Amino acid sequence: MLWLVPPTPSTDLNYNVPFSGMTQSEEDAGLLQDVTVARAGMRQAVREWKQQVLAAERWRWPLGNPLARSSWRASWRGGNLLKRVSEKMDDSGDSLVLAEGDGEVLLPLRQAHEQLERYRELMERLFVRLLDPKWREYLSTSAVAAKEFRFEYKSGLARRRERQVEHVFRFEVVCALFTLALCKLNLGSALLQAAADVEEGAEAEVTACTRKQNEAAQWYRESSGIFHFLSTRMCAGLLVDVESERVLCELHPLVSLALSHTALGLAYWVAVQRAEAQQLSPLTLSRLSLGAAETLRSAATQWTQVLHEPVPAMVQGVKLGSPPTSACYAAVELLQALCRARALYYRTVHLRAHETGGKGMRGLCVRLTEGAAEALAPDRLASWLRDGGDALPISSGLQSSLTAWRRRIDELRQRCWRDNDMVFMEVVPPSLPEWTDTDVVYPFERPPFVFPSAAAAAHSVVVNGMVATGQVAEHTIPSLQAMIATGGAKARR
Repeated sequence: MLWLVPPTPSTDLNYNVPFSGMTQSEEDAGLLQDVTVARAGMRQAVREWKQQVLAAERWRWPLGNPLARSSWRASWRGGNLLKRVSEKMDDSGDSLVLAEGDGEVLLPLRQAHEQLERYRELMERLFVRLLDPKWREYLSTSAVAAKEFRFEYKSGLARRRERQVEHVFRFEVVCALFTLALCKLNLGSALLQAAADVEEGAEAEVTACTRKQNEAAQWYRESSGIFHFLSTRMCAGLLVDVESERVLCELHPLVSLALSHTALGLAYWVAVQRAEAQQLSPLTLSRLSLGAAETLRSAATQWTQVLHEPVPAMVQGVKLGSPPTSACYAAVELLQALCRARALYYRTVHLRAHETGGKGMRGLCVRLTEGAAEALAPDRLASWLRDGGDALPISSGLQSSLTAWRRRIDELRQRCWRDNDMVFMEVVPPSLPEWTDTDVVYPFERPPFVFPSAAAAAHSVVVNGMVATGQVAEHTIPSLQAMIATGGAKARR
């Protein structure tokens, strides 16, 4: 399962204190009180979610524990480790899963999501208020605001424990939205695992499994939309405003972009599973699997840039602090390999069913099965598993486990070699073919996400230096988004 630890606010914040020296309307005072209460509830819910995630990690098989995993690196090597993993899969009838922790994590996740959504709605209204010149001037001149308008977060993805303190409200917005997107991603993984645990047989169980898979895909898509918005519209502008020289990895645009592709790839992965359950044609399954693999390949590229290459400073004088853990990269690579192997397997099945030889297709089938076997080579899998690649939901049943797929691919590869050597005698291409747009299917797109929403902007929007309440012209809303993206709307001391 993909249990990612969220960034957590280290301290509570009473929004009434920084603005205590400013004349406020009754509506403004009520908004500040509501935001204060919502943030306290959000912080408590996120802390409980984090505690459950950490407790779940302790239940995982030793590969899920970073300390145990480091000791296993010293005592195990490639094939032996994969053999041990395969034995664990065969014993359980599934891949590495957490039976005890999954159900316990789902309830805190839903509670955290409810609190985060409530806090997001109120942050939107407060964010628009802070665009008012009166509020901005007060924040820039008040000593009380300079001292009390303070946000502190602790990283959840970084390899080392890191904290960052800022007096910029958009720092709070980015951290809260990042946590919300991470919560949606974890909810998708929890539901996907719950669907895998449903026993097959009765129609009611099949319907429940389908419902959970559909809900998981929706959570993944929403998570991808928020991460994409952060990477393209919020993070870069925030780095202009921060006062720290080293920022949390959650604030870097490349991390949000990598998570956006990861979440979308997981949504496509669910679509592949649904297509297999409906027994669609091998060609359709191949195209869907290849779409998931290509999306996850993009995610792996972004993780590589963050983890294994010098990360360029987005803004002069601002550098990335401790990089995120490599477990996400390893898990994405593992799932990408599984999706790519499935795509090549299903394409081979399609060609064998529709081609009789003489056009080079039988030789191509040999190359495709060899490529599928290489994608799931034991050494590669062992390397990813050692780095925490078991952190993703890599299967939902025995037919999807790594050992089962390696067995299926090996059987098909042997048949293709035998048929070509004894009957067709076609030349085997030296490499895999280049894929075209017709070979890939992306079943859906990530839903758009904006902050603040049109509803919040319509409720209270800055127009010519005044706050107008009620209906506003539609053209005023994009201008707010432009201010957010360029760093023009600041709320700092």
